[in-house]
Amino acid sequence: MRPHITYIHQKERKGFGHAVWLTKKFADGEPVLLLLGDFVYRSNTAESCSKQIIDAYKECGRTLVSIMEVPIERVVHYGILHGVWDEDEEIMKVDKMVEKPMDDYAKEYLGVKNKRGERKYYATFGQYVLTREVYDELEKEINSGKPSEGKEFGLTGALDRVRENCGMYGFVPKGKAFDIGLPDAYRETMINYCK
Repeated sequence: MRPHITYIHQKERKGFGHAVWLTKKFADGEPVLLLLGDFVYRSNTAESCSKQIIDAYKECGRTLVSIMEVPIERVVHYGILHGVWDEDEEIMKVDKMVEKPMDDYAKEYLGVKNKRGERKYYATFGQYVLTREVYDELEKEINSGKPSEGKEFGLTGALDRVRENCGMYGFVPKGKAFDIGLPDAYRETMINYCK
């Protein structure tokens, strides 16, 4: 498999957005599927979560973020998206994306109503289809020398600018993302992954 794998090293810790931007040459203007390294995925169907996400991208044709429902007490750990569902509640047209919001803010501004009128919260699932526009936004930010997230260049800011300028969609795959990036979540993954 070695000839099919490309490694790109981030020599300085300049943020997640910077790490993604380093793959611009590899992407070569084409949409790419980004999977986070601190998640493990399990599909509930014969199709992998990645295949479902690629198919959803083909349907909407825009930058796409896979999402999962999370309880309000967990929103502070994730990027949270708000938007409007399509008729089948499969693809959401995103109108807001906030990185690790506080519970109070999420309750007021980020709850998405379903057909039953229930307010749900949707976090990033850890898989994205990134388009040329995302790389262009990251490049603008990096060339400006002004990081969007403190001292780091973040992906969320670039995604939100793409959402504003070109549109962006969210999609809930039929499957589960297991977070292994936080100690408690890692322990839960070890217990629940094979169930």
